[in-house]
Amino acid sequence: MKRIAAACVLLGALASLACSAEVGGEELGQAREALSAPKKAFCSIPVEGRGTKAMETDYIPHVISCENGGADFQALKAQAIAARSVAYYAMLTKGSICDSQGCQVYGCGATPSEKAKRAARETAGMVLSHDGTLTYAFYVAGDSGASGPGCKDYGGSTSHYVTYNWGKTGSQVDQTTLGYVGPPGFDQNRGCMSQWGARCLEKSRDFNHLQILRFYYGQDIKVSQASGPCVGDEKTLRARLTKRWSNAKRHRGKHADYVVCAEQPFEMTFSFRNTGSATWRDVKNRGKSMGSDVFLVTADGKTDGLTGKKRFSLRHNQNSEVRGDHKAGNCVTKDGCRKTRFVHGGMQAVAPKKPGIYRSRWRLRDYSKHWGKQSHGFGPKVELRVKVVSCEQKQAECGCRAWCTNGKSHKLAASIESAAACKSVAQTFCGSGKYLDHAFEACPAEPPEAEGEEPGSAPNPSTEPPSGSSPSPEPDAGAPEAQAPAASEPAEEAEDEEIDNGLTPEEGADGEEDEAPVEDDPEFEDDGFDGDEDGGVTPYEQGCAVTTTGVGARGEAGLAGIALACALLARRRRSRK
Repeated sequence: MKRIAAACVLLGALASLACSAEVGGEELGQAREALSAPKKAFCSIPVEGRGTKAMETDYIPHVISCENGGADFQALKAQAIAARSVAYYAMLTKGSICDSQGCQVYGCGATPSEKAKRAARETAGMVLSHDGTLTYAFYVAGDSGASGPGCKDYGGSTSHYVTYNWGKTGSQVDQTTLGYVGPPGFDQNRGCMSQWGARCLEKSRDFNHLQILRFYYGQDIKVSQASGPCVGDEKTLRARLTKRWSNAKRHRGKHADYVVCAEQPFEMTFSFRNTGSATWRDVKNRGKSMGSDVFLVTADGKTDGLTGKKRFSLRHNQNSEVRGDHKAGNCVTKDGCRKTRFVHGGMQAVAPKKPGIYRSRWRLRDYSKHWGKQSHGFGPKVELRVKVVSCEQKQAECGCRAWCTNGKSHKLAASIESAAACKSVAQTFCGSGKYLDHAFEACPAEPPEAEGEEPGSAPNPSTEPPSGSSPSPEPDAGAPEAQAPAASEPAEEAEDEEIDNGLTPEEGADGEEDEAPVEDDPEFEDDGFDGDEDGGVTPYEQGCAVTTTGVGARGEAGLAGIALACALLARRRRSRK
């Protein structure tokens, strides 16, 4: 592959100019070779003419220094993942890799910087994949004049190979002609990255390495994690959603998962599998190690409208220690299991008074000191959509009314004479599994016929329909003091057993869905939570209060000490503001 400038030959410029994989004589990525993304890391790689090199501590730092050494940190991390993808492809197809422009350059003479070493270390074992297939991460230098906010290439000699796949998925993703072009959606060729463009995206749009990769290789590109001795020392926080559950009635429409009457209590849970290597716990305050302060937190960091909570501690689950190794039990009932369910007994929720569809969105977060002052979200964002319907009976209405799980109510035949009969007819009318609630109010006795009124005269239009008439659907009408659905705790989830009335996400093999870490909601902000499940730092306005009733001299001295402590605490709080 040709080099853009002779500067790539000069040692002094190697750290600042991109020496990327270019065109001409490309040895790799030119054939259709669908290869599965490896689960086992290649910890060494034979480099032609250079001998065998340690993949993570030698080869990758040297390659990214030669190829894009002058880039900032996020662009270097993107480069490290791309370079490792090329290296893994070479190992799977040839068992070695060349040290030239036909593959990627290792021996350019540049000494890896600490930043390059860190980029390699923090992405160790990570490669690009799509639908489980290893993606060949094509990249070129591109246009040195790429500028924000678009950061697109125009004048570079290799700009025509660059692809822009931000927001594109599946067959929409453009392939690059730099390598083998397959049918639409071809997993091996997902486009080509511009190294100058990657620098621009980090500087002008504050993109991280994952966003840079998605910009060029598609929104659905995945970062697969291989494991091995050269990777396994670093613990990982990963999770997979295995179940969503509520004791509310299942909604049969497309826009909600469950349906519940307004102002009625109900329960819901989210079950997760630990697919990383770090053990999940919630120690007192903030722990030091990764995974030692795991909570289920609202995705936007604000109070949830259904539960009235912002976070739930792992300590509220039936098991408060969740292991990630594959030898751990596939259960949720005891410490050391691989799964856990938030929370034991269900997250208590109350349907709002106003009818509508409500989304309860959550994400796992670790508040341990491993992440510094900030928390770290991991795993997928999960949600439960609940349709709230009014179940208050219309004033002055009598008889039997049924509510079905489509959220609509129906007035049933006037001949029904009891609440038990009303429920039975309502269940039959709605159909199996679609009954939500019913209401019955006895109608007053009909007044005797007036003298002279002939039998069989036309009925008064204000009275109820005669027996046997068809019920008329009335959306969102309601029942009096409708009884909440009977609470039932989800069935045991040991050994992947299905939970009755639960919703299982449509996902692939264990762990695949969270290979590309999910970004936090844009509006999410850390609130300074200190790891205490009771709420963290006490608000200053709560103050300190003592009483002196019946206190002697020693008691007064003790109170003075308490008052001094309170004053120091208040001063400390003020200094934090």
